[in-house]
Amino acid sequence: MKYKIIIAPSAKSDMREIHRYIKNNLQNTTAADRRMSLIQTKINSLKENPCRYALVLDEYLALKGIRSVAAKNHTVFYRVCEKRKPTVFIVRALYSHRDWATILKADIDDFLDEGDDITTAQHHQYSTPAPPSQSQETAYDKPTNPKTNQAESAKNHQPTSAFEQSHNNTAE
Repeated sequence: MKYKIIIAPSAKSDMREIHRYIKNNLQNTTAADRRMSLIQTKINSLKENPCRYALVLDEYLALKGIRSVAAKNHTVFYRVCEKRKPTVFIVRALYSHRDWATILKADIDDFLDEGDDITTAQHHQYSTPAPPSQSQETAYDKPTNPKTNQAESAKNHQPTSAFEQSHNNTAE
C-alpha cells in the first residue's frame, strides 16, 4: 500500500535551515545539496511500509505514534495515520544531537489531532509552506560577527543552490 506524504511547515522550515547552515556556516553547497537529497530520499522511502522504523525511545512520544528515520547526523520524525487515508505526516527534521524529545513535546499539539488521521483542514494547513520568520533566531543562527544584520542579509538572499531553487516557497 502506498502512503501519502505530508510535510509540516515546521519540517519544511527545518530542512531549509539545515541546508542554509551547511551551505553558509560550513561553506559547502555541495554537501548541503547532498544532505537535502538524502533527507528527501528517506522521506520518499516512507511511501512504502513506513512502520518499518521503530517508535522513538521517548515513552510519551512513542505513545503518540512518533517514529524516526536517520539521515546521517539528522533525524526525520514522523507519524503514520491510517484511519481514513494512509498518510505519513513528517513532523520535524532535526540535527540528531539536539534535544529532539523536548522540541517535539513542545510542538506536539501542532501535529496531533484527536483521531488517528489528518483532517482536510489540517491537510491544507500542512501542505502550505510557512512564511520564513526573520525575527526568530535558531540554534544555527548564532552570529559569528555581532555586527552582522541577519534579518537584512536573509531579506536580500537569492537562492543559489539546486536545493534552494527547487524548494523555496514550494508546497509538497
